Amino acid sequence: MFKRRRSIALGIGLAGLLLILLDVLGPLRLTQAPLVLTAQSLWTMGGLHITNTLLCGVLVMLGLSLTAMVARRRLQDAPRAGSLQNVLESVLESAPAPSAGVTRPQNKSKLGRSIGLALLAYVAATNLLALLPGIGSLGFWQGTAGGRVFVPLLKGVTSDRNAVIALAACAILGIVASRIHRMATSETSVRKAARRAVPPGKRLKNALIAAGVLLLILGDVIGPLRVKEVRIELAAEELFRVGSLRVTNSLLSAWLAMAVLIVLALLGRRRLVDSPKPFSLQNILETIFELLTGFMEGIVGQKARAFFPMVCTLFLYILTMDWMGMLPGVGSLGFWSSEGGSQVFTPLLRGATSDLSTTLALAVCAVISLQVYSIRFLGIKDYGLRFIAVGKFREYFHAKAAGEKAQKSLLFRGALDLFVGVLDIFEEITKVFSFSFRLFGNVFAGEVLLLVIAFLAPYLVSIPFMVLELFVGFIQALIFATLTTAFLGKATTSETPHTSPKHNAIVHPKKSAQSERKGA
Repeated sequence: MFKRRRSIALGIGLAGLLLILLDVLGPLRLTQAPLVLTAQSLWTMGGLHITNTLLCGVLVMLGLSLTAMVARRRLQDAPRAGSLQNVLESVLESAPAPSAGVTRPQNKSKLGRSIGLALLAYVAATNLLALLPGIGSLGFWQGTAGGRVFVPLLKGVTSDRNAVIALAACAILGIVASRIHRMATSETSVRKAARRAVPPGKRLKNALIAAGVLLLILGDVIGPLRVKEVRIELAAEELFRVGSLRVTNSLLSAWLAMAVLIVLALLGRRRLVDSPKPFSLQNILETIFELLTGFMEGIVGQKARAFFPMVCTLFLYILTMDWMGMLPGVGSLGFWSSEGGSQVFTPLLRGATSDLSTTLALAVCAVISLQVYSIRFLGIKDYGLRFIAVGKFREYFHAKAAGEKAQKSLLFRGALDLFVGVLDIFEEITKVFSFSFRLFGNVFAGEVLLLVIAFLAPYLVSIPFMVLELFVGFIQALIFATLTTAFLGKATTSETPHTSPKHNAIVHPKKSAQSERKGA
């Protein structure tokens, strides 16, 4: 099992290295990621624009209609297991189950269930269809004023704002129709009793929620702050140069985060007291340090105090950069510049951890710290033996030199240890990519999410997602610190059974025996 895991790790490391080389040297490398949130028009029928999302939606409706017709063609009382009728009946029977716990018995109606099932089937089919090969990648090139633009023939329906608004409108109309149908078919006394059961405060609350949703929809349609076009840049934009150093907007944000932490540290140690006030800066910083120290002690024990400076610095630095990216003005304040005959907006500040260069630098610092702490705790000799294990070869040639019979299996085991050492080297390299891509992917995806939400509904709707991104930023900083702590604990632990309690340093049997004789 151990050899198999090592082989899998080696394969993953080689595949990752190949992907990196293809990304750097490959002909299919993406230098820019254009994100078109609106549907592209394919052709016009009179005054109707046939877009790629509309065509995809029509195909989905045709597919669902054909599936229903085929399933109804030969209905059986006991369908075979795995048949289309059996599958559809299982889906229809299990679909209302999630809503059974939140729907009151008096609110259940066949019309509402039918509308809900239709929307569920349509949205699920469109989402699955968008994952098929060719959706979004097969199309044609079209000449525009800004150059040649690729127009996909099919595009996911739910990636179009107009389609999402239409589905939401269908859902609201379905709710209203279901309520009217239930009120029309129910008894008058039951209807009056249900109306009396609803308190006036709840009616007012529901009316305010409905009015707020209506205002958001109207503000999105006719509001002045509506986003009409979205452009996403994977690489950080250059602001100016200092000699040969390119100062980008993400680098400037990282420097500001450093300045904030330095100022907080200076203010926190300015007037140290034994009993600080409850909400003073000293008390807040000491609370953070104590909580982080206790958390690290649960992972590496007494070594936590030795690892604390490095891990705490990474945690606070990443957390500050993540949260600074959520401040007003970051990504929205900047200047316009001419590029290729068109005006391009360059933000003055950008979330530092949404730049792969920043996360890669943080990952390199973390991995280098692993090696430094490993040398400090184990020594250079035992640190080198982690990657170049020659113990079995030494035993073999020592037996040969002493004239004893040497086992040839030692050579095989020695070669295996060398191979394992090579895998350990690849493991240290892959830590850099796992650290950097995990942090970059989560933070960058959060920024894209906020951008898309602002495109769909620019008023107030983004606030809950901003709160969610604050939580995600904290989680990502904590994950980075946790993994660094765990890797530090593993890197500073000797594989030999004779260890001393201090720094887990190796105690050689010969030296310990000599010390016991001297004590005697």
